[in-house]
Amino acid sequence: MAQCEIAIKNLGAEIQEFMDTKVVLKANLHEENKRVAALHREPTPSAPVTPNPPASAREVVPSFNVKIKEPNVFSGKTAYCNSFFSQLFLVYTSDPARFETDRSKIIYAISYMSGVAFQYMEPYLQQVYSDDKRST
Repeated sequence: MAQCEIAIKNLGAEIQEFMDTKVVLKANLHEENKRVAALHREPTPSAPVTPNPPASAREVVPSFNVKIKEPNVFSGKTAYCNSFFSQLFLVYTSDPARFETDRSKIIYAISYMSGVAFQYMEPYLQQVYSDDKRST
């Protein structure tokens, strides 16, 4: 049982590291892209307004019209951890408007967890639920 608890803690650390690096950086990139897009919408007196900004100034986050496969359910087996994160990254990247906040990304990821992985994340869900009840 102690070995299982260690594996769960390691998985939690991997999830947190992923969220800190990939998800937070993605959110920062999305915010930067919004700022760049806003700059291109505001005409400046010295520069003529062009309907299409140069390719280097366009938003980096692509807008996909392709349906991305939903991630496989993750049970907590470490062998499938990287694959699960890659699948989440594809989903997040394909629909940045849907996943603008870390909270939406985390809730989505948890919805595709089962077993040990889901049990590990239940305290987070209870905290989110408590925070939501207090704000209403």
